[in-house]
Amino acid sequence: GLPSFFDDIDFSELDVPNDSISDEVETLSPEEITMEVPGPYPINVDGKTIRAVNKVTKFNDLSASASIGPTRTSYAAVSATFGTVRQISEFMDMNGDGYPDAIGVKNIQYTTPFRDYEPYKRTMPLLENISFNKTLSLGGTVGSTFPHQGYPKTTKSGFKVRSEGDFGVNGIYGNSRVQTLLIDINGDGLPDYVKLNKKEDDVKVLLNNGYGFEEPISIDIDQITRYESFSDGASSGTSFDIDEHSIGGGLSITVSRDISRMYMADINGDGLVDQIITRDKKLYACVNTGNSFLDEELIISLDNNIENKTYNNSINLAGTLGFSFFGIKAIGNLAGNGGTSVSAVRMQLMDINNDGFLDFVTSDKETELRVHYLRLHEVNLLKRIENPGGSTVEIGYAFSDCSQKAPQRALALRYTKLCDANSYSGCTIIKDYLKSEFEYYNAYYDRETRTSFGFDSVVTTMKNAKWSFRLQPQNFTFLGKKIEKFHTDDYRFKGLKKSEELRDSSNNLLVKTDYTYKLKYISNGQLVEGSGPWCGEVYPALHQEDKYFYEGQANYGIHTQKKYTHTSFGNISVYENIGNVADSSDDIRAEIKYFTNDTLQQKNILSLQDTLKVYAAYSNTLLQKRAAQYDNDGKLKSISSYNGNNISKTEFTYNNYGNIVFVKYPIDANNQQRTLSITYDDTVFTYPVQVMDQSNYKSQTKYNLKFGKPTEITDIAGQKTQYFYAADGRLEIVRAPNEIAANKPYTIKITRSCNLDSG
Repeated sequence: GLPSFFDDIDFSELDVPNDSISDEVETLSPEEITMEVPGPYPINVDGKTIRAVNKVTKFNDLSASASIGPTRTSYAAVSATFGTVRQISEFMDMNGDGYPDAIGVKNIQYTTPFRDYEPYKRTMPLLENISFNKTLSLGGTVGSTFPHQGYPKTTKSGFKVRSEGDFGVNGIYGNSRVQTLLIDINGDGLPDYVKLNKKEDDVKVLLNNGYGFEEPISIDIDQITRYESFSDGASSGTSFDIDEHSIGGGLSITVSRDISRMYMADINGDGLVDQIITRDKKLYACVNTGNSFLDEELIISLDNNIENKTYNNSINLAGTLGFSFFGIKAIGNLAGNGGTSVSAVRMQLMDINNDGFLDFVTSDKETELRVHYLRLHEVNLLKRIENPGGSTVEIGYAFSDCSQKAPQRALALRYTKLCDANSYSGCTIIKDYLKSEFEYYNAYYDRETRTSFGFDSVVTTMKNAKWSFRLQPQNFTFLGKKIEKFHTDDYRFKGLKKSEELRDSSNNLLVKTDYTYKLKYISNGQLVEGSGPWCGEVYPALHQEDKYFYEGQANYGIHTQKKYTHTSFGNISVYENIGNVADSSDDIRAEIKYFTNDTLQQKNILSLQDTLKVYAAYSNTLLQKRAAQYDNDGKLKSISSYNGNNISKTEFTYNNYGNIVFVKYPIDANNQQRTLSITYDDTVFTYPVQVMDQSNYKSQTKYNLKFGKPTEITDIAGQKTQYFYAADGRLEIVRAPNEIAANKPYTIKITRSCNLDSG
């Protein structure tokens, strides 16, 4: 179950995971503090100002109250408040283009990729309620007053004194239920419209298609979101009148508790929001499968309460001083008050270690924070491979670091470990390991395009070791490493490799390869002049490849080079292999032309090679020439190889299903010509059931059409081989000709366990 995936970590301890929390304080250097942090596109560009929307929320309340006092010294009161909270305007991405759109009542105005709005608004009646909540609050108060009875008392000192006071307690219960909400239910990145029907026992969702909503469908939950709050309070006050002076004061204490009984959050990190339920110090979830919600399942149970609390207390003092002077009465007032308010969040789902998954965070003390980390990030990722020979491959993953340039961590391949099959030294089992470890540096997230450009460097370290069941594992021996660098400074080149280095176990450089990419026009393959940020109909093309062979020396000994010239649609028109740059005698050049016509272009068939010529570049001597012909569906009709004036031509014929049914090979030196005739099954017209040559020699094949696999093959000598499969299509038995003749059950039999170790 899900609870086993949570780790319990106490932040008051020091032995916390290094990848989750640090007990060290990092100090930024002056360079890091003043460094330019890539930000969003400027607010004002070319005289245009980027506009946003003020989020407006409308509150409506209807209250009623009643009070009764059975005596002059007691009172009681009750109150009820019904309210609604309606979102009037919002700013969110509704069509999945990465740019937030402006939403108003029944209207929407989409943004464009050019950082502006569409010139018109679109009507969307469903958005009358962007989000809509109903609230209810019930309260009660009971109290007593102690008024002065009769005339003021006179003290021995001659002062007249009168006093009075009051005391009361109150309680309030409130709840809020979401009626409509925009939230992505099916994980496609578009906020769907979820609504609770009037009976409040059925929830329907209208899936967002980018520019509208589909018909409503019911989902397996009875509420969307529900909050509850409780408030208890007590207050008291007293006042004294002493002759012409008065002193008064009061004290009040209020304790409020609130809890989210039901809300939507992605508890298992699969990109689908689940329904979270809190009840009786326990957290439950109805997991979203994309088209339905599973039954309620316990996620975690705690010993302490998970309600959030707020403590408020206040005290006030006031005094009045009066005196007469020559028949004029003067009165002075002095008042003061003070109070404190403390809010304690007891439980919250939040990503505290920046791994992209929600963690379960609780706190019962001001100085203690407990975190239950969600450990589902490796679920459904390949962990182990074992082949029939006994060799295995183990695979591990780890999160990358985060920085100002890439605030979100990424789960990346950390290592692969290849283990050979067992070998023996006496009675000792020996295993050989080959381990590759991967390190990633300088990730970059582009805030303008809202796209991760990946890492600019990946270092692969290769090690090996031996391990036995009698000896401890030996230290891995460092074999060498590979350093790859990638483009991360321009979205048009993102992910393309800049260079690659191979280093030996002493970190000496062996081979370095540089890759040069340039922008070229799709229409003709010509180089783009300049390097502005505009997009246009261009693409990044590999223009040149340089390889330097150092072999552990300070300077390279050999420099090889390849060059590429392109024509339309990214096709290579000239390929130059310079070989050793210092030796022109090993240079070759290939010139390629492409076959096309209007019919093929309409079908987007654009890369059919028409002719290929290979030259010795230093002498311009033709070394090889080939030519091809195609039909209007792009199928190869013939291919010809030239040797001076001699031409070897192979021709192909197709049936209406696009299958090759006849092949005619070139005429040989004896003026003989080989041919093949191919016949296909008459059910799915896909599998060759007979192949016959010009001498009528033929082979035949029968198929299991369900799996597309052969069940019987008859060769040109009439010998048969049979194949039998399990219900899931996996091969179980092979019968070769000798076993068939001897009526034996199998030549090869494969037995599999029904309970395979998942690794």
